[in-house]
Amino acid sequence: MKHRLALACRVVSLALLSLAFAPRVFADAAAAREALLRADRDFAAAAQVRGVEAWVEVWAGNGVHPDGATGLAVGKAGIRKQMAPQYATPGFNLEWSVVRADVSKGGNVGTTWGRFKATSLKDGKKVVRTGDYVTVWEKQDDGSWKVVYDTGDRDPAPATP
Repeated sequence: MKHRLALACRVVSLALLSLAFAPRVFADAAAAREALLRADRDFAAAAQVRGVEAWVEVWAGNGVHPDGATGLAVGKAGIRKQMAPQYATPGFNLEWSVVRADVSKGGNVGTTWGRFKATSLKDGKKVVRTGDYVTVWEKQDDGSWKVVYDTGDRDPAPATP
């Protein structure tokens, strides 16, 4: 009986101890998600003002971005080579807004999801493409977030009557 009472006390003590730390874990996870949402929003705002330079700045040195049929853009130089011609094209504009963010339990990898709108000119006519995007981020030693992978999926073209 004495042994069972001691065991029960240990179990209750461990349960109470874990409850004491649980709010901190949830608060840290919420703060990490908010920091990642803010990083994505800041990136979107900077891209509107500084174009390709914002892309290069936020990209990790080993970051990867699909480049259509030509392969992959890797690192800051690859991103500059891929995105500079688009931003230099008259009528080009790329906007996005984050909808959701998740951060790993370890707190060093995160993902953001959202919607994008790309505008360009083709044969003098405005072309608008929309779709979903997902970005994978990695937390740096200084606490900042850098993009390690980014991709999007265009919405299907509307059916013609």
